[in-house]
Amino acid sequence: MQPDRPRLRMTSIERFHLLDDQPAWPNWIGSILDFEGVVDPVLARKAIDIVLPRHPMIASRVSSRSGHWEVDPGAEPVIRFETCEDIDQQPFPPRPDIRRSAGSMFVAYTDGRRTRIWLLIHHALCDGIGGLQFVREWMQVYDGLFHCRTELPRLGKLDPATLGKRNKLYLASRRYLVHLWKQPIALFGAMKFIFRKFVILGDKQPGNVSSRAAQEIPGWPVMKSADIGAVATGKIRRAARKARVSLNDWVAGCLFEALLSSLAKTPTENGPQHIRLIVPISLRSAIDRALPAANRTTLVQLDRCQADTVPRIRLMQGIAYELGLIRSWQLDRLFLIAMRVVGCSNLLLRRNARWQKYRATTLLTNLGKPLLRLGLERDSESRLQSGNLVLTSMDLVPPVKNGMPVSFAVHQYRKWIRISMQYDPAALSEPAASRILSEFASRIESTTV
Repeated sequence: MQPDRPRLRMTSIERFHLLDDQPAWPNWIGSILDFEGVVDPVLARKAIDIVLPRHPMIASRVSSRSGHWEVDPGAEPVIRFETCEDIDQQPFPPRPDIRRSAGSMFVAYTDGRRTRIWLLIHHALCDGIGGLQFVREWMQVYDGLFHCRTELPRLGKLDPATLGKRNKLYLASRRYLVHLWKQPIALFGAMKFIFRKFVILGDKQPGNVSSRAAQEIPGWPVMKSADIGAVATGKIRRAARKARVSLNDWVAGCLFEALLSSLAKTPTENGPQHIRLIVPISLRSAIDRALPAANRTTLVQLDRCQADTVPRIRLMQGIAYELGLIRSWQLDRLFLIAMRVVGCSNLLLRRNARWQKYRATTLLTNLGKPLLRLGLERDSESRLQSGNLVLTSMDLVPPVKNGMPVSFAVHQYRKWIRISMQYDPAALSEPAASRILSEFASRIESTTV
């Protein structure tokens, strides 16, 4: 650790995620790694000490000086190694206050045969891709330490000085200026979300956001997951190519289908039932190769109603077309530009972060194949081996906006698709959450368009 590192002024999007955090909706992201084998605490801690200085944002806390929020690198993260009777019975680890300690946790539970590792990071410090940077490097270093290699694996070259440019949008670049006249299109789309009425998700009567913030919500958040096998994944890829859409577009369309289908089984008001979907889009490019873990992501918003899902191919291709235009016309910068404008006032930023419309919103983050080309050996079942540990599965903890009933994260491992769902038990009952997850998985597996 290097506690004398200079403080970094928080960007508007980081302050947005910080103000979004409340006890009832903790805005933390991360990974849950399930291994066969028992982790070596000494080697695991040594691997953390090697990797952590490469990512100053992860080992940081948030402080306020002269009325401005700042990131203070050099804090000590929470690191725990515990034994238990059954790792499946261990609850979500309690998260510390980012204003008093580091906004990251590394907690390992072992029952003598298996190990479950929780890596949790506050969303104000890092996005999902940044958190997976740490996971990848930790697994590589732990493997090298376990096998007593004289030379540890070569990790990518990172430059902490580039953190000062983590909020740079390159608005003066030719690529952006060419599409400058198209930006009102994105503004029109944003206004649609302000005035359109959306259907609140969940089968329970939602409580008041501000009153629930001070309550202790037992069992929150609750994680559920589902797997889609390698054979089914191959069929899905072929169906997506045939429909001329990406796998990400396919998954987003299936989520709309699943949620609208579940809403049809619950009483709602008359009229179109619109659902709002937030999709994170990474802004990382070749320029950011040396960037340590940080927030380099923007958010775009989609909405669909029941009439938009028929025929199915129109739903998939419509999402692909809309996201394609957003990326190619540089419209994804609008959210970050808006956050800079709104960020001039903490009151406006807090109001936007805790918007009541998030109760009618879900989030889907698709991180593709996060453990591809890791350089580790695999066993006969194509599972990654890190030292004495064999990675059997991994769940991604998706971010939760303030008041959001449910959010999803999707990734691929061993040619399988893993769906991780995090939901609020105060908004969704366990049967309703299970029904949504099951419907989502079955819609993805259905290759009929």
